[in-house]
Amino acid sequence: MRGIEYSQAFAEECRSLGALCAQYGFRRDAKAPAELQAAFDAYQGPKSRPRYFFTKWVGLRINAVKRGFVVDSAVTPAMLWEITGTRCPVSHVEFTFKGQSPTNPSIDRLLNNGTYALANLAALAQRINRAKGDKSFEEVVEIAQRDEVVDGLSPKEWARLASLMYGGWSTATGEQRLVFPLAVVPPRHLFTPTAQLVQLMFMRWCGTEGFDQVRPQLFAQLRACATSASSRQSFDRMVKLIFPAIESEQHIADIWLQPALFEAFLEWYRASHEQVESMLKATHRRLHGDVNEDEIVAAWHLTD
Repeated sequence: MRGIEYSQAFAEECRSLGALCAQYGFRRDAKAPAELQAAFDAYQGPKSRPRYFFTKWVGLRINAVKRGFVVDSAVTPAMLWEITGTRCPVSHVEFTFKGQSPTNPSIDRLLNNGTYALANLAALAQRINRAKGDKSFEEVVEIAQRDEVVDGLSPKEWARLASLMYGGWSTATGEQRLVFPLAVVPPRHLFTPTAQLVQLMFMRWCGTEGFDQVRPQLFAQLRACATSASSRQSFDRMVKLIFPAIESEQHIADIWLQPALFEAFLEWYRASHEQVESMLKATHRRLHGDVNEDEIVAAWHLTD
């Protein structure tokens, strides 16, 4: 349950937003909290013209307070610009930054039962975000497995959306038994579970120039994590399949949506994950030693 401190911060956010909306020419939102509308009506200061990502930032904050949340302070217009990029990670369509278009970027929460923390936000094309709606991760996974167009999204698009949601869901719930295919290159601000990190490593090693000399050594290190002859066979089968898969896909992350390749990866990883995680632990500490994941997840205020 949220305490007095959060209630005070919420009221302050509403007052600040009301003044900002009036200053920058936003319409008066009759569905917004009363404190926001009162501050909007009371504003008598100068008028200003907003820039694109400032408008996105204010709009995100308005949506948050209408749902009883406050956008995390780490989320700024500059940060929204950084996480948006140029293309939708689900449709791969280039974003349109003017007018009204299904390809306009829509910045929203990935997990609808979490707050507006940076690690729970992503920029999706409006067409994708509308199809996602209020669906949970579990619902998106179920749709992705149907192999049919649903709400205008192809099976691959649903799988990419599930892949994008998987890291936050896995971190927030602590669920490690489900391993979902990596179908997008994970943005740096989102959590990436170890299983998907390993898929990303294979994808980079096999699909990027410059790894030809070191690839055999890297493969040998991970193959050595196998705990049985059958898991080593699965590893070898995965390596055999990965290069033709890369050649066959327009978007490299889609390789893990090929059933035979992902099945081989899954058989090896499930038998070897403890050894793999131990091997990667030192690298994780070096890269993320200053990140308190428990503190970040606690700030999401996840609901049941």
